[in-house]
Order: sequence, then structure tokens, then C-alpha cells
Amino acid sequence: FYKVDRIFTDDIEQLKYYQTLSHFPLLKKVDGELCELVVGKLCGRVSDSEKIMALNLGLAITDIVVAKKVYERALAKGCGVLLKY
Repeated sequence: FYKVDRIFTDDIEQLKYYQTLSHFPLLKKVDGELCELVVGKLCGRVSDSEKIMALNLGLAITDIVVAKKVYERALAKGCGVLLKY
């Protein structure tokens, strides 16, 4: 954490909870949430040399992994309806 200039996460409250469980003991400051960057509430990199860390705690990735497993089980059982997009 010492080699980055700014740190953003996907959920500050979840990060704080993890810290109560002794995770991320070296992390002293978080600059904001990724959603704040996306909507322009906070600015991103302000110089080419600035190093930013995105600390993704897995909110969306967990959903993706579970969805893949559900999809694979449905295929194996011949369940579901294929939607065209």
C-alpha cells in the first residue's frame, strides 16, 4: 500500500468490516469508491506518474462466479431458456 498514491475500493463499508477482522492492517486511507470515479464525483489520475490501486472486494465477481455455476448446472440438466440478444 505504500507504493501507490491513491486507493479506491468498490465498497468502503465492506472494507471497514474486513479491517475489523484484521484484514488490510497496513491500509490507513481510502480515497473513495470506484462508483464515485465512474460518475465523476471524484477525479481519477491527475498525473501520468500517479499510481492508483483499485481494491475490489469481490462484490460483482462473486455474482459472476455464482451465475456461471448456475448456468453450467442448468445446461447439464437441460433446464432454462436460451435468450437471444
